[in-house]
Amino acid sequence: MLIDARATGLAESSFDFICSNNTFEHIYPNVLSDILKEFKRVLKADGLMSHFIDLSDNFAHFDHSITIYNFLRFSTDRWNMIDNSIQPQNRLRWKEYKEKYQELDIPITEESIREGELELLAQVDVHPQFDAFSAEELAISHGYLISKFDP
Repeated sequence: MLIDARATGLAESSFDFICSNNTFEHIYPNVLSDILKEFKRVLKADGLMSHFIDLSDNFAHFDHSITIYNFLRFSTDRWNMIDNSIQPQNRLRWKEYKEKYQELDIPITEESIREGELELLAQVDVHPQFDAFSAEELAISHGYLISKFDP
């Protein structure tokens, strides 16, 4: 089945469980909000969602000359020139994912994070647009969100 995850056409309350692994970081923020709304719509009242999110610069997975925080050096405008539409990286930070959940009234029943490496982050001249985040918030490299809905 190949459908738009923002408007699946699937029946309301038809899924017990929805999960993703290393996916959210590749979805544009406004599109992610719409997808989460649709997930919430098709999930049963007592359903469960589980999402593992990689907050690292994926280019660092194959270019070992850069750190997993390299993409935080760039402004949004510059990043939009560098990023690609095949496998984009939205650069959202952990706090922003949690804010999306809160805005959409999606419960966070459980969460876990990898704190990342402050020493590696310190090697990057982080762009001022990320000044609202603490170093610890920026350093989070991975996270896991579980949402248990109550009927």
